[in-house]
Amino acid sequence: MIVRSGADGDWPAAVPTPALSLRRELARKGVHLLSTVVPVGYAAGVPRPIVIWALAFALAAAVAIEIGRSQSARARTMFDTAVGGLLREHERRGPSGATWLIIALLVAAMAFPRDVAIAAMCAVVLGDAAAAIVGRMTVRAAVPRKSFGGSAACFAASAISASAIAGFAWPEAMLAGILAALAERPQRPLDDNLRIVMAVGCGILLWRMGFS
Repeated sequence: MIVRSGADGDWPAAVPTPALSLRRELARKGVHLLSTVVPVGYAAGVPRPIVIWALAFALAAAVAIEIGRSQSARARTMFDTAVGGLLREHERRGPSGATWLIIALLVAAMAFPRDVAIAAMCAVVLGDAAAAIVGRMTVRAAVPRKSFGGSAACFAASAISASAIAGFAWPEAMLAGILAALAERPQRPLDDNLRIVMAVGCGILLWRMGFS
């Protein structure tokens, strides 16, 4: 990535970053895959308050890191040395995807009933990861962009995990997959992690209000 030097404490100005290599995309999405422990643990019976407090603690740590790297050139250099190769261009000037992922999981745990929260968590953890990895394997563009192969992978991973982990019947599981794939595609508004959780959670609740 090519950057122009900014004032100390400011985010560096940047030109568009080339797409991450497949190896780096796999490493980046490893964070998502490790986070599978949250919906799996929740589905296995971990109490809701424990899930919320654990995610709140993780978020507090993430926010501390974000503040540090936004305010201190030294902290930013240490952060970029450790994980800079896995960041997308917009994450160099704002919160990282890992921070948004924690926010999304916490919102799901706080806002939705257990099974809906688990399905939404699975969609953002597994569906988004599948979209990124398959998309990177099938799109050979210099600049990252969404692909229909990635959307199909997001749909499949979200639907299967909604059935297998959240215990959804297949009509609801397929709806969760559709909602996740649709929410993953746009660049805006919001980060796609939060957008997927809100789309799946709210969509399933609306479905139940209308058809249950």
